[in-house]
Amino acid sequence: MKSSEVSPVSGFAVVVLSWLLLCGNAFAASRAYEWSISASSNDPSVNVADIPAGFPANLYLWLDCTTRDGAAVLLADFEDGGSLIYLGFTPVYFVTDPVPGAIPFPFCVPAPSMLGTILLINVGAGGTMTLGASSFDGTRTTIDCATPPQAWPHAIRGFATPGFTPDIVDECGGTVSVEETGWGGVKSLYR
Repeated sequence: MKSSEVSPVSGFAVVVLSWLLLCGNAFAASRAYEWSISASSNDPSVNVADIPAGFPANLYLWLDCTTRDGAAVLLADFEDGGSLIYLGFTPVYFVTDPVPGAIPFPFCVPAPSMLGTILLINVGAGGTMTLGASSFDGTRTTIDCATPPQAWPHAIRGFATPGFTPDIVDECGGTVSVEETGWGGVKSLYR
Protein backbone atom coordinates (compact mmCIF):
# COMPACT_ATOMS: atom_id res chain seq x y z
CA MET A 1 0.00 0.00 0.00
CA LYS A 2 1.34 3.44 -0.91
CA SER A 3 1.75 5.94 1.88
CA SER A 4 -0.83 8.21 0.21
CA GLU A 5 -3.52 5.49 0.30
CA VAL A 6 -5.86 5.06 3.28
CA SER A 7 -6.57 1.52 4.40
CA PRO A 8 -10.20 0.56 5.06
CA VAL A 9 -9.34 -0.09 8.71
CA SER A 10 -7.79 3.32 9.27
CA GLY A 11 -10.67 4.94 7.38
CA PHE A 12 -13.11 3.20 9.74
CA ALA A 13 -11.06 4.35 12.74
CA VAL A 14 -11.21 7.94 11.49
CA VAL A 15 -15.01 7.73 11.17
CA VAL A 16 -15.39 6.29 14.69
CA LEU A 17 -13.03 8.85 16.23
CA SER A 18 -14.80 11.67 14.40
CA TRP A 19 -18.15 10.45 15.66
CA LEU A 20 -16.83 10.28 19.24
CA LEU A 21 -15.35 13.77 19.01
CA LEU A 22 -18.49 15.26 17.53
CA CYS A 23 -21.06 13.44 19.64
CA GLY A 24 -19.16 12.68 22.82
CA ASN A 25 -19.73 16.12 24.34
CA ALA A 26 -23.44 16.04 23.57
CA PHE A 27 -23.83 12.68 25.32
CA ALA A 28 -21.72 13.71 28.28
CA ALA A 29 -23.90 16.77 28.94
CA SER A 30 -27.25 15.05 28.42
CA ARG A 31 -28.50 14.23 31.91
CA ALA A 32 -32.13 13.21 31.44
CA TYR A 33 -32.52 11.94 35.03
CA GLU A 34 -31.41 13.04 38.49
CA TRP A 35 -31.25 10.63 41.40
CA SER A 36 -30.88 11.78 45.00
CA ILE A 37 -29.95 10.01 48.21
CA SER A 38 -31.72 11.92 50.97
CA ALA A 39 -32.08 11.65 54.74
CA SER A 40 -35.79 12.44 54.30
CA SER A 41 -38.61 10.24 53.01
CA ASN A 42 -40.53 13.46 52.19
CA ASP A 43 -37.86 15.68 50.61
CA PRO A 44 -35.20 14.61 48.08
CA SER A 45 -33.02 17.64 48.92
CA VAL A 46 -31.81 16.61 52.39
CA ASN A 47 -28.38 15.50 51.19
CA VAL A 48 -26.41 16.42 54.34
CA ALA A 49 -27.49 15.24 57.80
CA ASP A 50 -26.01 13.73 60.94
CA ILE A 51 -26.20 9.97 61.51
CA PRO A 52 -25.33 8.93 65.08
CA ALA A 53 -22.44 6.45 65.32
CA GLY A 54 -23.24 2.87 66.23
CA PHE A 55 -26.91 2.82 65.20
CA PRO A 56 -28.56 1.65 61.97
CA ALA A 57 -30.12 4.45 59.94
CA ASN A 58 -32.22 4.89 56.83
CA LEU A 59 -31.57 7.02 53.78
CA TYR A 60 -33.96 7.26 50.84
CA LEU A 61 -33.43 6.87 47.10
CA TRP A 62 -35.33 9.43 45.05
CA LEU A 63 -35.90 9.96 41.36
CA ASP A 64 -35.80 13.72 41.78
CA CYS A 65 -36.02 15.03 38.23
CA THR A 66 -36.46 13.81 34.69
CA THR A 67 -36.65 15.44 31.29
CA ARG A 68 -38.19 12.19 29.93
CA ASP A 69 -41.58 10.56 30.60
CA GLY A 70 -40.29 8.43 33.47
CA ALA A 71 -37.80 5.76 34.49
CA ALA A 72 -38.05 2.00 33.91
CA VAL A 73 -34.67 0.79 35.28
CA LEU A 74 -31.85 2.34 37.32
CA LEU A 75 -28.42 0.89 36.49
CA ALA A 76 -26.14 1.69 39.44
CA ASP A 77 -24.78 0.27 42.69
CA PHE A 78 -24.70 1.96 46.08
CA GLU A 79 -21.22 3.07 47.19
CA ASP A 80 -20.40 3.94 50.78
CA GLY A 81 -17.47 6.01 51.96
CA GLY A 82 -15.82 7.02 55.21
CA SER A 83 -17.41 5.30 58.22
CA LEU A 84 -20.83 4.74 56.62
CA ILE A 85 -21.40 1.09 55.76
CA TYR A 86 -24.12 0.08 53.29
CA LEU A 87 -26.27 -2.77 54.65
CA GLY A 88 -29.04 -3.11 52.06
CA PHE A 89 -31.79 -1.62 49.94
CA THR A 90 -35.54 -2.18 50.19
CA PRO A 91 -37.46 -0.98 47.12
CA VAL A 92 -40.89 0.61 47.54
CA TYR A 93 -42.15 -1.45 44.61
CA PHE A 94 -41.65 -5.21 44.89
CA VAL A 95 -39.23 -6.59 42.30
CA THR A 96 -39.53 -10.34 41.76
CA ASP A 97 -36.11 -11.00 40.20
CA PRO A 98 -33.68 -8.25 41.22
CA VAL A 99 -30.40 -8.22 39.33
CA PRO A 100 -27.24 -6.93 41.07
CA GLY A 101 -26.52 -3.44 39.76
CA ALA A 102 -30.03 -2.95 38.30
CA ILE A 103 -33.22 -1.76 39.98
CA PRO A 104 -36.21 -2.34 37.67
CA PHE A 105 -39.56 -0.69 38.37
CA PRO A 106 -42.93 -2.38 37.69
CA PHE A 107 -44.20 0.71 35.85
CA CYS A 108 -42.89 3.98 34.38
CA VAL A 109 -41.88 5.97 37.49
CA PRO A 110 -42.46 9.76 37.35
CA ALA A 111 -40.39 12.34 39.21
CA PRO A 112 -40.28 13.18 42.02
CA SER A 113 -40.72 9.71 43.54
CA MET A 114 -39.21 8.10 46.62
CA LEU A 115 -38.25 4.62 45.42
CA GLY A 116 -36.71 2.82 48.34
CA THR A 117 -34.96 2.74 51.68
CA ILE A 118 -31.20 2.38 52.04
CA LEU A 119 -30.14 0.78 55.32
CA LEU A 120 -26.70 1.73 56.65
CA ILE A 121 -24.72 2.14 59.82
CA ASN A 122 -22.22 4.79 60.87
CA VAL A 123 -19.31 2.98 62.57
CA GLY A 124 -17.25 6.11 63.23
CA ALA A 125 -17.05 9.74 62.18
CA GLY A 126 -19.55 9.70 59.29
CA GLY A 127 -19.04 9.59 55.56
CA THR A 128 -20.82 9.47 52.22
CA MET A 129 -23.30 7.38 50.22
CA THR A 130 -23.68 7.67 46.45
CA LEU A 131 -24.59 5.79 43.29
CA GLY A 132 -21.61 4.19 41.59
CA ALA A 133 -21.15 2.23 38.39
CA SER A 134 -23.50 -0.72 37.98
CA SER A 135 -22.08 -4.20 38.57
CA PHE A 136 -24.53 -5.30 35.86
CA ASP A 137 -23.01 -3.36 32.96
CA GLY A 138 -20.43 -0.91 34.38
CA THR A 139 -22.49 2.23 33.66
CA ARG A 140 -24.34 4.83 35.71
CA THR A 141 -27.45 5.11 33.56
CA THR A 142 -31.23 5.15 33.66
CA ILE A 143 -33.35 3.32 31.10
CA ASP A 144 -36.38 5.28 29.96
CA CYS A 145 -39.90 4.05 29.19
CA ALA A 146 -39.71 4.65 25.43
CA THR A 147 -40.20 1.99 22.75
CA PRO A 148 -37.50 0.92 22.15
CA PRO A 149 -36.01 1.82 25.53
CA GLN A 150 -32.92 4.03 25.67
CA ALA A 151 -30.24 4.35 28.33
CA TRP A 152 -29.35 7.86 29.57
CA PRO A 153 -26.48 9.00 31.79
CA HIS A 154 -27.94 10.34 35.00
CA ALA A 155 -27.13 13.11 37.41
CA ILE A 156 -26.53 12.21 41.05
CA ARG A 157 -26.89 14.03 44.34
CA GLY A 158 -25.32 11.77 46.93
CA PHE A 159 -25.53 11.97 50.71
CA ALA A 160 -22.93 13.05 53.29
CA THR A 161 -22.73 13.57 57.02
CA PRO A 162 -21.44 16.96 58.28
CA GLY A 163 -17.74 17.36 57.53
CA PHE A 164 -17.99 15.34 54.29
CA THR A 165 -19.02 16.49 50.81
CA PRO A 166 -21.88 14.73 49.00
CA ASP A 167 -21.15 13.36 45.54
CA ILE A 168 -22.81 15.65 43.00
CA VAL A 169 -22.59 14.70 39.33
CA ASP A 170 -24.08 17.31 37.01
CA GLU A 171 -27.76 18.17 37.23
CA CYS A 172 -30.98 17.11 35.56
CA GLY A 173 -31.24 18.63 32.09
CA GLY A 174 -27.63 19.79 32.58
CA THR A 175 -26.13 22.45 30.42
CA VAL A 176 -25.32 21.56 26.84
CA SER A 177 -21.78 22.29 25.71
CA VAL A 178 -21.27 25.15 23.27
CA GLU A 179 -17.56 24.83 22.60
CA GLU A 180 -16.29 26.00 19.22
CA THR A 181 -15.29 22.51 18.07
CA GLY A 182 -17.38 19.38 18.22
CA TRP A 183 -21.12 18.88 18.35
CA GLY A 184 -21.57 21.83 20.74
CA GLY A 185 -20.23 24.16 18.04
CA VAL A 186 -22.86 22.97 15.60
CA LYS A 187 -25.64 23.34 18.20
CA SER A 188 -24.48 26.83 19.15
CA LEU A 189 -25.12 27.97 15.58
CA TYR A 190 -28.84 27.38 16.09
CA ARG A 191 -29.32 29.11 19.47
